[in-house]
Amino acid sequence: MTDNFPLPVRWRATLPSFCLVWEPPVPDGDQVVARCGEAIVAFGADRGDQRWRAELGSRTGDGTCLVSVGDHFVTDVIRRPQRLSSLIAVRRDGTVAWRVDLPGQVIRGSVAATQGDLLVLGREPGAGQFLYRLDPATGDVRGRHRLPWAATALAPLGDSLLLANGSDDNAPGLFRTTLDGGDPQAVSDEPVARLIAAGDQLLTLSRGGDSAVRMHDPATLAVRWSAPARDVAALDGDAVFAVADGALVSWDAGTGTERWRSEPLPEEPGRLAAAGGIVLYGHLRGNGFYRGDDGTLLGETTDSYGAPAAAGGRIYAGGQQMVLCADASARLS
Repeated sequence: MTDNFPLPVRWRATLPSFCLVWEPPVPDGDQVVARCGEAIVAFGADRGDQRWRAELGSRTGDGTCLVSVGDHFVTDVIRRPQRLSSLIAVRRDGTVAWRVDLPGQVIRGSVAATQGDLLVLGREPGAGQFLYRLDPATGDVRGRHRLPWAATALAPLGDSLLLANGSDDNAPGLFRTTLDGGDPQAVSDEPVARLIAAGDQLLTLSRGGDSAVRMHDPATLAVRWSAPARDVAALDGDAVFAVADGALVSWDAGTGTERWRSEPLPEEPGRLAAAGGIVLYGHLRGNGFYRGDDGTLLGETTDSYGAPAAAGGRIYAGGQQMVLCADASARLS
């Protein structure tokens, strides 16, 4: 790992064994918590010193989620030899609170918390896709419900659940159910590659020949505005980011007004993430980092980084066998 991160690095913690830290770290007061291969690790937010390390077991993978739920951090591990998923909850002092073995495989980006439930999408070999509803305090499985259509992402919306499907062209692209997976209602036939919910904002990115990024009303699901886009999308505060016509584009989240458009991108997009006013554009050769407010290219790196998180003017990100903290405010002033 070379030291070419385009923001001033406050600290960089090298992990003792190979892993890929792709999930966003979770800032938690004076510490930041990350899924680091076979462990969840807490680092001091100011200096990067290791506060605690919760071992998850050997050959458990890099995980597809790390979420803060109540007093716990929840992640998933691979259970061998079945190659099914288990969920593990770790307390804020690094001790394990509970573990539950699921009969399916957790789908990346498909774990969400409500005020009283932990909702998880899973795929059970030979049986289809299921919604698991768990008690976040104990891990008890409150419900297991087979879904009528394929789903690749979910977003709780009050007393209902919105599910997106980006994989099956013969199923609705968006459909709504109750929180226990019942009463399914198709919302849109167009496949949806990305579903992002944050506060009163609900963003989708459709997949196909007429793909577009759309901002919806969370209550009615009506489209507030849309714009042609493809492949990847991200949401950060009042800004939406996506790729259109080979460039990185930003729109005002409220009105859909285009704010800026970058020069042509050097590579086909692989992923896009944004946090704290910084946009990370990932491709096969590395990453480009942009200012979210005006599209200024801050720098490029051949190293690959996972999705960032932001807190207190700092950016936290992981990568190959490391976690770092960078000062975002220095490049945004």
